[in-house]
Amino acid sequence: MKLSEGLAALAEKAKNVETRVDEYTREEQAKRDALKAKWSAEYAKAEKDWNSAVAEIDTSMNTWWSGIQSNYETHKADQKAKWDAWKAERDLAKAERNAEADAAAAIAYAQLVSEEAQAIAMEAVGARAHAEGLKAG
Repeated sequence: MKLSEGLAALAEKAKNVETRVDEYTREEQAKRDALKAKWSAEYAKAEKDWNSAVAEIDTSMNTWWSGIQSNYETHKADQKAKWDAWKAERDLAKAERNAEADAAAAIAYAQLVSEEAQAIAMEAVGARAHAEGLKAG
């Protein structure tokens, strides 16, 4: 074999290797691109699922918290109503006691004034009788 033939055969082999490497590189690049596209789609789906789950949990938590707040406000209003009713009953009982005490004091004062008036009237009658006795006699 001549040197030129050997070099030509070697060049042909190098060209074949280069062609196979190029084909292999293109195939591997296509596989990498396909894998990248698959992973990108899976990532997009996972992100969408995650965002959906977060939105659902957020809605659920907001509903739960609104319920807690509503129950608290209702409880607070009920307690205020009970407090106001108790206070009104207490104030009414106090007013009734004060009214009874005032009435008792007024009656006692009226009795005292009545007794004083009777005593004064008796003294007036006595004074009148004494005056009549002095006049007559």
